[in-house]
Amino acid sequence: MSLGATYDSQERSPPPRCLSGTRLEILEKIHAWVKAGSAGRRILWLHGPAGAGKSAIAQTVAETYAGRNQLAASFFFARTAAYRNDAKHLFPTVAVQIALSALEKRQRLDEILSSDPYIAERALGSVELLASLLEDRSAQAPQASPLLIIVDGLDECQKNDDQCWILAQISRIVHTHHLPLRFLIVSRPESHLGEAFEERDLANITSPLSLYGDYRASSDVSMYLRSEFSRIYGAKRHRAVMQFIPRPWPSEDIIEL
Repeated sequence: MSLGATYDSQERSPPPRCLSGTRLEILEKIHAWVKAGSAGRRILWLHGPAGAGKSAIAQTVAETYAGRNQLAASFFFARTAAYRNDAKHLFPTVAVQIALSALEKRQRLDEILSSDPYIAERALGSVELLASLLEDRSAQAPQASPLLIIVDGLDECQKNDDQCWILAQISRIVHTHHLPLRFLIVSRPESHLGEAFEERDLANITSPLSLYGDYRASSDVSMYLRSEFSRIYGAKRHRAVMQFIPRPWPSEDIIEL
């Protein structure tokens, strides 16, 4: 288990997030996908190159849906963090987050662990644990707003085979258990991941969303630069120098170069 991998963990503080007013088109596409409910595909694969702001988007989405009580769990992989780069920590961490969301789920977790204390150590045990924690909700009347699980930086998981194993287990959860869940998977478009998503079982339940398109990237960059230059201009540590420099600083011509 790795609670340092959650969207609100101290280990990741301060996390990257989208500057207000940026990435609006991408965020709207993600919101529309979540709202589609049972009519939409259960997995959204958000992919793009290094430095494209994928984790900032994932963080912003996590905070948004946590505020709406629709975030079931989040896991942010990191290649250099011991408990955040191994596939074995993903599903137990997700299960614990779900269990902590409500008293009845905590009680259900206690019951499961009392009868099978080593369930999370088995290859598929933690997936079954996750399904068991959500069975009661899925048996109720259909929910207008499904719960969201975010897995960011899948390509940061240590082994390619483990990354594909994670996708296979998510596919299994969707196809077998029919839980009220949506999975947002965020990664670079590595070839082995692309091939995994092209397999029929995953392709039928996945919508891809690429960051290689324009998506107002130029205007978002300009907005970010204005915000950061404004912060620098007004910072106390720079006041002695900046008081002699007239606004706007730098000029719009410089920002738009």
